[in-house]
Amino acid sequence: MGKFCFVVLFCLSGQVLATTAPLPPLHLAATPATIYPLQPLLLSWTANSGHQAGVSDFGVYLLPATGGQRLLYGPLQWQATKTNYQVSLKAEANPGSYRYRVYACNLSNYCSYADISVQVLLPPAPSAPVDLTLPGSLLLGQTTTLSWSAGSGHIAGHSAFGVYVTAPGGRERLLQGPINWQASQTRYQLVVKPAEGAGVYLYRVYACNFSNYCRYADKSILVTSTSQTLFKVTATAGVGGVIDPSLRTVSPGSRAAFTVTPNVGFVVDKVEGCGIEPSGTLYQTAAINADCHVSASFRPVPANLTLYLHTDITGSVIAESAADASIRKTSAYKPFGESIDN
Repeated sequence: MGKFCFVVLFCLSGQVLATTAPLPPLHLAATPATIYPLQPLLLSWTANSGHQAGVSDFGVYLLPATGGQRLLYGPLQWQATKTNYQVSLKAEANPGSYRYRVYACNLSNYCSYADISVQVLLPPAPSAPVDLTLPGSLLLGQTTTLSWSAGSGHIAGHSAFGVYVTAPGGRERLLQGPINWQASQTRYQLVVKPAEGAGVYLYRVYACNFSNYCRYADKSILVTSTSQTLFKVTATAGVGGVIDPSLRTVSPGSRAAFTVTPNVGFVVDKVEGCGIEPSGTLYQTAAINADCHVSASFRPVPANLTLYLHTDITGSVIAESAADASIRKTSAYKPFGESIDN
């Protein structure tokens, strides 16, 4: 074959090369169209017409909002026997809208392109860890196990836990992490050894997506020296609810706090022992100077309860009965009307 030369053509022996751009890629798609930071992103498209074997290729660029463009993938050679193309990328690290551009080129410089936008979402934080367990007290220098269960909302490959501790009079510091979340794992644990003096240690377990989007749960433990006299405050609950924890070990003069939670259909009736009184959302004892016991009782919530009042000849209420004729309360009176309830 002879040698061809034209003004608008490049000349090579035996080959005539086009200097026009192929038509823009067709059916450009991003999967998924909305995505979290750094997750896998697939761009796919169909080659249009105008390509020429050996000199046609594709290039994938990112167009930041600040201007310019950055090559992500390429060159990807066009093939006459291939119609559909795709490249695997990772979403950008920061949330926002990003524009991707796929160039179709002949001889690298004669190009057309197609654009597509991808929304990188702000990741939600997972729910806080649940069911944290830790003894109520421990001797200084001993080891114990902190355990917890994962909540919901974790993102595979980008979720982890971090365990922090605040020693008495100290600042929060990282104890262990990251501990990677696993879809197949429900329960997690860590051996801890409080050794920075006696007092209350606060353990905080963070659950995070992408390191920065977190929720946490706390659990504390009282650490005492071996030479200190300790008192036990035990706790039990009747039918219809729970009291937590079942044991507190406290130093002389300290107070013990408990959480009292009724089951559905019940309310707290009485919490007694050790001088215990309501304190915010907790119940707190008086100063403890001997072993003692706390008990919690519960009563059902009456459903549409109607009471009937029964009076004597003077109009004083002497009894209260329910619709089923059961007597709920009786009253007697001393001289001059002072009530004696039964």
